[in-house]
Amino acid sequence: MTVASSARPGAVTSSIGGTRPSHLSQRLSMRSRATFAPRRVRSTLLALLAGSAAAALAADPVPAPPASDAAPVPAQAAAVPAQPKIDAATVLRAAALVYTRDVQRARAANSIDDTSGTAQRIRSIAQRLIVQANRLNPYVPWTLAITVENEALPVAYCLPGGKIIASTALVDRLRLTDDELAALLAHAIGHAIAGHDADEAVLRLARKPDGIAADPNRTVLNLADVLAQLVHNEPHTVDAERVADSISLDLLLRAGIDPRTATGAWRKVARAGGAVPPGFLALNPTWPTRVDDLDAAIPAAIRAYEASVARSAPPPTPASPPRKRKAPPAG
Repeated sequence: MTVASSARPGAVTSSIGGTRPSHLSQRLSMRSRATFAPRRVRSTLLALLAGSAAAALAADPVPAPPASDAAPVPAQAAAVPAQPKIDAATVLRAAALVYTRDVQRARAANSIDDTSGTAQRIRSIAQRLIVQANRLNPYVPWTLAITVENEALPVAYCLPGGKIIASTALVDRLRLTDDELAALLAHAIGHAIAGHDADEAVLRLARKPDGIAADPNRTVLNLADVLAQLVHNEPHTVDAERVADSISLDLLLRAGIDPRTATGAWRKVARAGGAVPPGFLALNPTWPTRVDDLDAAIPAAIRAYEASVARSAPPPTPASPPRKRKAPPAG
């Protein structure tokens, strides 16, 4: 490493920190002693001047120039704007867009059923369940919007916000009773309450390079595309199915429906699945012990519901003390 000297060029720094005259000053002072006296005086004066100049430089050094290999000062990095987040309002807008597209597709295919008895059953039961869903989560109220399609595939899914698409084949093909239909609709609503499709859609959107756009409208469009892919084509995991089963039992109890009918509904789903289960049967896969697991969970669900009702019940009004009867006046 190079150490900068505090002395100007021409002065040599000694090992003890002082300054001695330069070679030029030495030569001036070491002239031949055979010279005339004036020249001796002149040489002595020159030596004294050289020594004084060196001492002055040592006392007030000139700052050394910066080293050439000094690290450059890094430029300040440009601030990276924070990536916008997906809030509940954006998810609800995306869900409404998916629902609108599905209704438009069904209308174009002339498959919407507004009048049949099966369609009326589906609508009535869905309304009862959505009321209870709002009581479970009063902070984000849902507004029921349901479209029933007359098609061959059994279909039932619920988008965030209470947007339901169902088909008459779900009831007719599986030969469901009203309570069994309620169990399957409650299961579909349970997925939406748990946020299974919405949360997965947000995660996938965040992984896309341009998924969360600066334009909020573009973000809604992107999120709707991902959400539609999930609810239309991709099965839920077994863990998600278990969670939706648990929520469905609570919804049934709150709606005044016997939760034990859920086991019968899922037995019919398992029998109707076949090698390649379609629609609802494919998106909500079953497993060998599903009915037994559901049956075992029902007593605990009933106890939890009864405890919830007891906590929310108003305290009993204390009975008024009996009024004392006045004694008859003495005769």
